[in-house]
Amino acid sequence: MASATTRLLQLSREVIKPSTPTPLALKTYKLSRFEQAFNHNYMPLAVFYDKNSILCDGQISPVLYSSQSKTLSLYYPFAGTLEGGGNSVYCNDRGATLVEAEIKCPMNRILNNKDVSAQNVVYPSGIPWSSSFYNDSLLVIQLSHFHCGGKAVSVCLSHKIADGASLCNFIKHWASVARQSGDEKGSDFNGASLFPPTNCQPLVPPGGESKRGTTKSFVFDDSKIKQLKERAIKESGVESPTRIEVVSSLIYRNAIISSTFKPSVIIHVANLHSLTKPRVPRAIGCFNPVFHISTDEEEDISFGKLVKECRTGKENMYKKFNQMKTEESFQAVETSFREACAMTSQGRDDIKHYDFYNCSSLCNNGLAQVDFGWGKPVRASLGASLI
Repeated sequence: MASATTRLLQLSREVIKPSTPTPLALKTYKLSRFEQAFNHNYMPLAVFYDKNSILCDGQISPVLYSSQSKTLSLYYPFAGTLEGGGNSVYCNDRGATLVEAEIKCPMNRILNNKDVSAQNVVYPSGIPWSSSFYNDSLLVIQLSHFHCGGKAVSVCLSHKIADGASLCNFIKHWASVARQSGDEKGSDFNGASLFPPTNCQPLVPPGGESKRGTTKSFVFDDSKIKQLKERAIKESGVESPTRIEVVSSLIYRNAIISSTFKPSVIIHVANLHSLTKPRVPRAIGCFNPVFHISTDEEEDISFGKLVKECRTGKENMYKKFNQMKTEESFQAVETSFREACAMTSQGRDDIKHYDFYNCSSLCNNGLAQVDFGWGKPVRASLGASLI
């Protein structure tokens, strides 16, 4: 939410349609079993750019509009509408909504605020993680102009039809079209063939759909992360710990010990695109296997123990998934989700109630290289979360 000293002026709102009509043979896009199991909410991602001397303000909007239209002709389900009880997309070329706004404050005031909700000003009001449709669009974009000359491009895409990796691929493709690089890579809308649709109950996110959490920003420089990795090796015995393993374990541990101890669980969301055989890095869909780590006793919250459990949980998930057929794979994901849901259920006396934490990563998704033609971003971030 914008602060009292941050004024926003909406300049325009338009619907961007695909540059070429979707063929009749592609009018119905069936969702995979994973996508069927998720409810709609908008997954928000924004990239921020310093003032540039390459393009003036009057040139930026036409470039984004034109390139978005061309990109939607390839990502045609994103321009459609849900139908069939949410089990398919009618690819009717309805289009994506693109909002242009002016934000009357310096961009650094937003980026330097530890409360990440301050960044939500670069999205249409109330959109991040919302389950209500905005202008009936599956895809909502905002171009924000800060009065210092900085820019932000935010994208909100329905989590019903795509996951974080898919969203990143879409943004990278759009940027490549905008700068006319000629190296655009196609994407595969083949999730339904990998994981055939069936009748299944939606998976309610752990922690419930209406629980709000405070999202804060912590910045770790390279030297601190290196120190954390060295500490993790000594305390856990884990070889070559990753950034996400050490940082998530540190934040999770400190969150638990910041107040009176309470049993807790952290959910790690993995990237299924690299798990399928053959790998499908450019497949578009919502493929989100998870594993969770529960902390039942105070002696379970040592940094080294948490790093080791994170590595073990990830390796076990990879091993199970690679040994399974698609039906068993989905059941494994479903079981993990429902176990986490049970831990965070409220109003039940037959289970132990856990505090809930969620962890996902934008690392190695190429967002630092997203160049629309005026340079690389200074920051890429998710909108403040509804958890």
